[in-house]
Amino acid sequence: CLALLFPASFVWQGVMGRTLPRDAGTAEEGTQLITPQVIEFQLWLAAAGLILIFLILPWLISAFHRVRFFDGFGIRPTSLLAIVAGILLGFGLGPLLLQAIAWSAQLLEQMGISNEALSEALVQRGEEQVAKLKQAPFWLILFAMAIMPAVCEELFFRGLLFRALRANMSPWKTILTTAVLFGTFHLISASGLTPSRLFPTTIMGIVLGWVCYRSGSVVPGILLHLIHNTMTISFAYFRDDMVEKGWIVQDQSNVPIQAIAAGLICAGLGTVILLLVKKPAPTGESQAHIDVDAM
Repeated sequence: CLALLFPASFVWQGVMGRTLPRDAGTAEEGTQLITPQVIEFQLWLAAAGLILIFLILPWLISAFHRVRFFDGFGIRPTSLLAIVAGILLGFGLGPLLLQAIAWSAQLLEQMGISNEALSEALVQRGEEQVAKLKQAPFWLILFAMAIMPAVCEELFFRGLLFRALRANMSPWKTILTTAVLFGTFHLISASGLTPSRLFPTTIMGIVLGWVCYRSGSVVPGILLHLIHNTMTISFAYFRDDMVEKGWIVQDQSNVPIQAIAAGLICAGLGTVILLLVKKPAPTGESQAHIDVDAM
């Protein structure tokens, strides 16, 4: 399954990059207008790709091995404490991971591995993409870029894949393996290669794996992932408004210290609460056993 998902994911990113027309020429030569309909089509296409790659394809493979859907994908009831912990960790990781990405980009640039942090072309391209996305309804942006990634990626990485590996690995080996794979999948996006995302995304994968292990369900992780995505997208979408109100500086590369402090508090509370959650009996992996070689 992984042998198919990696190339399928990269091919789909390439398709995504080509479905959105690029501006051609200068203002004097004329430009190729990108209509709201085109943007909305690309967002629906992105959501469809996530469902195909992370849900339908793995489900077909698991169904062939007679794995029950809810057991295989880790969809189980969990405690209220685990839900609260997932929500708090989602609010906490938002600003912390944004700052980690900024630091990672700066470090890679200083090491000469990447000039991503100071690349004016990359910054300009990111601003252009945000401007284009603003032509679509905000609810559709959240659906395609926050809700669907949170649901589909968690059902696969902390659901099906986590349980397949857990049948043959220790908890922390399973958490680390799924986290590294999760980070690797996020190396390539429609914007191109983004090495600064590897370390922060892998850390997020570790947290999500630990939440799944402690709660015995993908539900808290989906909420965590959803809140994190929503905060990241909202920050990019409303950034100009925050600059106008004086909340952030136009060229500010770091997350405001107040946001980092709030993130640390939420993440700390979420961690403490999750430690209070009683781990479920390890019966799911045996009932939903999947041959690792099939993955």
